[in-house]
Amino acid sequence: MSDPHLEQAAAIIGDAHDGSGQRPVVKSFFDEPTNTVSYVVHDPATREAAVVDSVLDYDPAAGRTSFASADAIIAYVQAEKLSVAWLLETHAHADHLSAAPYLKDKLGGTLAIGREIIHVQNVFGKIGLTPLKWSIPYVGPMTILDGWNDGKEAPQARRDRRQAAAG
Repeated sequence: MSDPHLEQAAAIIGDAHDGSGQRPVVKSFFDEPTNTVSYVVHDPATREAAVVDSVLDYDPAAGRTSFASADAIIAYVQAEKLSVAWLLETHAHADHLSAAPYLKDKLGGTLAIGREIIHVQNVFGKIGLTPLKWSIPYVGPMTILDGWNDGKEAPQARRDRRQAAAG
């Protein structure tokens, strides 16, 4: 059975290998206090973009958050006239807070993170910290977490994985 998405991905990869494909534009944003780099990656043809590992500024002494780092990403996306399709968190971050929910509110897009976040949420839940309360859909080796998660996959995620395995 042929998968049109895999065929399209293979064609894109083939074009990139032979140099005939258009390369994505990658803009980095460095957050010095956390030594973290966030990225905006976009397709120059469609102007569709993904924001990767955004930072929500946090002042531990004051116990306050602010949005300067996220606002710099918003300004760039607007100046470049990009349409944000994805807000990607590559992993749980111990060194900074994510600005993804804030960016989703301001720019739109689908918020996603790897399925292993379930284990992180489970650990935090056991020590009394509130788990993430986002509805987070995933692609590829990722899963869907619907709202509050108690360390178990949401029923929809199990269905999606079974459907993906069945082809």
